[in-house]
Amino acid sequence: MQKKLLPFALLLISATAIAQPTLTSSSNPVNGSSFTYFICDSVGPGASGPNVTWNFSALNSTSNLVQTYKNCPFAECDTFAGSNMTNANDTSAGGYYIANANKFAWNGEHVTGGPRFKYTDERDIRRYPFTMNNTYTDTHLSTFSSVGYPWQRRGEVTVTADAYGTLQLPNYTHTNVLRLHYVDFMADSALAFPMSSDYIRDVYEWWVPGQKEYLLHVELLKLLPSMLNPDTMTYTTIIYTNQFPVSVNEIANNGDIKIYPIPATEVLNISVDNHNVNSIELIDIVGKSLALVNGTTGKNDYTINTSAVPTGIYIVRINTDEGIITRKVEVE
Repeated sequence: MQKKLLPFALLLISATAIAQPTLTSSSNPVNGSSFTYFICDSVGPGASGPNVTWNFSALNSTSNLVQTYKNCPFAECDTFAGSNMTNANDTSAGGYYIANANKFAWNGEHVTGGPRFKYTDERDIRRYPFTMNNTYTDTHLSTFSSVGYPWQRRGEVTVTADAYGTLQLPNYTHTNVLRLHYVDFMADSALAFPMSSDYIRDVYEWWVPGQKEYLLHVELLKLLPSMLNPDTMTYTTIIYTNQFPVSVNEIANNGDIKIYPIPATEVLNISVDNHNVNSIELIDIVGKSLALVNGTTGKNDYTINTSAVPTGIYIVRINTDEGIITRKVEVE
């Protein structure tokens, strides 16, 4: 029987249409991955499905914080047995994780001024590989102490990749974004007396393959009626991150681009080999331009005066004929 062949152009179009982002362990944070988290006003999660454009460019940040991932052993890693990664700060407060080729899992948490949650059955945050319409359900169990009494938290989370497309945030636009939807049922029970509290976490996170942290996190936490509280209570958390996960220590020895000194004080030197530079710009983490230097054909070395730039983390954006290159820098 004679087979009919699809025209090559149609095959190409079909392949393009079904291309979807896939998360792998390249999205696990590494030692030194540092992010600024912008806490924002409330917003809904938007549409699900393929080729969605989410416009969150009008998000208003009310505060922000910086967290850095570190390899264990650090802080209280020994307390949360099996952890190999943490974003705990110097007071040991933060999360403790299991990161490997198959998953990124929550293994414990030290809440600032509060309890330590120790997982005896870790909660899988991401499993790999993961792409559109993939889903899994994971049970988790942790113990903690509250007001001097032992408690346990049982839960079951279902994670689904329910959408992909383009995400617009206040300081940048990302394509090839995969959205994960988490529905997490949790029950806290006192072990010494009959008391419990039930929760539902409904969470959406937007990810780009290879990015070491989510781009946007939209969470609705619902505390169901219990002996402690007869009413349903709802809390909303909206967070987006800066999109440049390159750690400061990785910048100085990065192929064709050399930026020094790090940290910079008076002057930032930028050396660009094998690229024709159109412009070099210094911007802050919310996208505001602080300095702009125009490129010159055949020129490789440029400087930016940083003497009046406040101490902090900034982005050098290098516009070349081949495209835009971004690097994170520190100014003191």
